[in-house]
Amino acid sequence: MDSSGMLKSYIEKKGLKKTSERAVMLEIIKKIPGHFDAEGLLSQVNRNNTKVSRASVYRTIKLFAEAGIIKESLLRGGRKVYEYGPEKTHHDHMICVKCGKLFEFSDPMIEKHQEEICRKHRFQMTGHKLEIQGICNSCK
Repeated sequence: MDSSGMLKSYIEKKGLKKTSERAVMLEIIKKIPGHFDAEGLLSQVNRNNTKVSRASVYRTIKLFAEAGIIKESLLRGGRKVYEYGPEKTHHDHMICVKCGKLFEFSDPMIEKHQEEICRKHRFQMTGHKLEIQGICNSCK
């Protein structure tokens, strides 16, 4: 199911209304390469000549995250950033605590080890998020 279908299904399940603002935000988010924050999304929405309040952007981001359309990460200082997610393959993050730069990586050994740990503890994993904090090569 594509992200529009995911949103429609989630909105119907929650008994919410389909709004043009949500549709516009979804289309803008799909075009953002990499990570974005709420203020950046608000700026892009307003540049698109769509009037949306700051509160609506924050509520919609929460809705999209709950629906699995976007994924949340934390940067230095606890600032939340997001990325469009349904078609993106799973990956983890390394975050520089000095400059805030975010690096994506994927490692099959980490994935396999997590599955083994879950089996060992009879735990059914439904997802995970790995964020490694440290200092990037540029900031050393």
